[in-house]
Amino acid sequence: MAKELPEYQEWESLVNSNREHWQYYLNLYSYALQKPSKPFLTSWMYPGFYQERLLYRDYAAAMQRVGDVKPEEISEFSLITGDPSVARTYKYIKSGPLHPSMLWNPLGATLGLVLTLLAARVKKPKVWYFVPAWMVYGATIGLENRFHMLKLGTLVDLADWTAEKRKAKIWLAEKKMTASSLPPVMQMQMELINLVTQFKG
Repeated sequence: MAKELPEYQEWESLVNSNREHWQYYLNLYSYALQKPSKPFLTSWMYPGFYQERLLYRDYAAAMQRVGDVKPEEISEFSLITGDPSVARTYKYIKSGPLHPSMLWNPLGATLGLVLTLLAARVKKPKVWYFVPAWMVYGATIGLENRFHMLKLGTLVDLADWTAEKRKAKIWLAEKKMTASSLPPVMQMQMELINLVTQFKG
């Protein structure tokens, strides 16, 4: 019965359309974790030195269960956790640092513009108009990327929360479907009264 629900079919479609993508990364990070755990020179550093890869593997496994996270689910999770950066972190991990939206940083652009204006004010050579600004902008992008990498555990929580939310939604819809197939209590009472009346008559 659950498979007939649109909520279940939507979830199944998301999982099927992204299955190969997440399986590739699951295999990639599983192999990357197995290799250093065996040699003597690297085994002593395992698993503490490979926490990031462990998180990536957990993230790929969790995402394979949900397929993809919809924008409204990300917004709801952000509201619950009070973390407005979840959407941008999810986009960074999913699309990579070279995605056009991830190459724009308002803070870096503002700092770069301030440095350019200061260079113009003190009449520095023209190279000072661009080089410091681009260096600061690049450093800001790098710091933001590192920030997103440190929040990888939050995305594992997001994927797990999304799976549980969808399961609850399907369970509730299934219960409503079962309940809607039963006649209302008042209707059952009236039918019972009519049967009793006819029997007595």
